[in-house]
Amino acid sequence: MNEVMESGVYFKSEQHLKDAKKIINRLGFRDLQENVEYGVYAYLVAATGKGNVFCKCIDSVGNIEFSKWEEYIRNYATTEIALIEFGFQLYNSNIDGYAFAKTIYGMDRENLKVIRSSLNLYLGWDRY
Repeated sequence: MNEVMESGVYFKSEQHLKDAKKIINRLGFRDLQENVEYGVYAYLVAATGKGNVFCKCIDSVGNIEFSKWEEYIRNYATTEIALIEFGFQLYNSNIDGYAFAKTIYGMDRENLKVIRSSLNLYLGWDRY
């Protein structure tokens, strides 16, 4: 894999970067930092390689159709689901029931870098 860094954010590959940009643009924003909740969710979904599928769940005005998205997620790998659920937790902090330990359990080094970078993006750690 060819790692990519852009604006202090780690991307697993060029495709991860392209998918994250495609998703965030489809949601109506220019970049991941413009709206951190949407940006982190787009970043984590793109890390799964499911960016094109996720874009099918965004309507013409940039709303996420979560019921449609949940149908797709059912057949994903445990790691992919963990990344998506963690992103959803950051997107909507009012959601309970996700344990961070569950998110990182069994993650490979590359996906742990993605988790760390998502927290940097979400919390603005790289700006201190």
